[in-house]
Amino acid sequence: SKPELDCSDQQISCLDNVLPVSEGGDVPDIIVNDCSNTTASYTDTYTTYSCANALSVGSIARQWTVVDEYNNVQTCVQMIDIIRIGLGNGMINEPADTDVSCSAQVGSTHPDQTGYPTISIGVKVYELKPGDVGYCSLDVAYADYENAAHNCTGASQIIRTWTIKDLCFAIQENVNPVTFIQKINITDDEGPVISGIGDMTSGTSNDQCSAVVSFPAASVTDNCSTAEVSIHTPFGVLMSNGGVIYDVPVGQHVVVYKAIDDCGNLTEKPITLTIIDDDGPDVVCNQVLAVPLGVDGAAQVQATSFDDGSTDNCGIVSIQVARMASACGPESAFKDFVDFSCCDLGNNPIIVALKVSDEAGNFNICM
Repeated sequence: SKPELDCSDQQISCLDNVLPVSEGGDVPDIIVNDCSNTTASYTDTYTTYSCANALSVGSIARQWTVVDEYNNVQTCVQMIDIIRIGLGNGMINEPADTDVSCSAQVGSTHPDQTGYPTISIGVKVYELKPGDVGYCSLDVAYADYENAAHNCTGASQIIRTWTIKDLCFAIQENVNPVTFIQKINITDDEGPVISGIGDMTSGTSNDQCSAVVSFPAASVTDNCSTAEVSIHTPFGVLMSNGGVIYDVPVGQHVVVYKAIDDCGNLTEKPITLTIIDDDGPDVVCNQVLAVPLGVDGAAQVQATSFDDGSTDNCGIVSIQVARMASACGPESAFKDFVDFSCCDLGNNPIIVALKVSDEAGNFNICM
């Protein structure tokens, strides 16, 4: 026997998809009862109604043909009434204002990303897209302009004006069409990236207990604009990417590279600058010194007696003296004084070494 068909008539809105549910649409499929497997197909005949029909925009006569495994054929017509949706039929919802990063990909301000107006019909919500409003007599459009007063390089604001017009009703101010504003803020809230710099060590100048430091330029990039760089030290600020600071004292100092982009986003990168005293003292020896022996045949002479004006850029902390090896004994250790005895009378001149040290541990020796 032929398949039994239930081809109940259906109603959908003009914003619904007119395809059967089995094909991803919104129209319920017919119900088929048969003892074997069946194959269904259909053809549509569309009838358009004028604006005079306030309830429907048109109808579809969908003729179904169902064939079972035994080539039994049954047909029926499913009538689909397409209900008119106008501005007065539902609640129009504006797309929300939104922020888009200036580093986002091209197309990020398209309504596919920032949102379309919607209309709520019962529990269903439909997007209203320009050129894609199903069978409805609606015209949806938008226009953009850039708010120049809102700009900083890399950021801006798009003022998007949406207009929705019901083509079946007369123009009426604030009623048809409806318009509303969507603000799309192109934001730059990311600071620049600072790289290519690290902790530094520098030695003192030859005659000063301080250094002349040449700061290298950092590598600075920004996602949307350019950036200005400054270098902040405890001893002055360089309003440039790299430069020289004078008279930096010995010790560790925190130096901060700062980069600010055109939208005011600030990035700071601190580094440690270490100034070391790497200059040894300038040692000057008293080349000839007569040492009288006491009644006991001995004498003790302080190391400073052998100094003839030694200097150091950061200051001398110790002066020591040592005897070189002679017939009267081996080389002695450095200490604050040196001893002489009668043995030395027959071995003149006696060679001594003068060692001058600074606080950093640098030293030089003269004889």
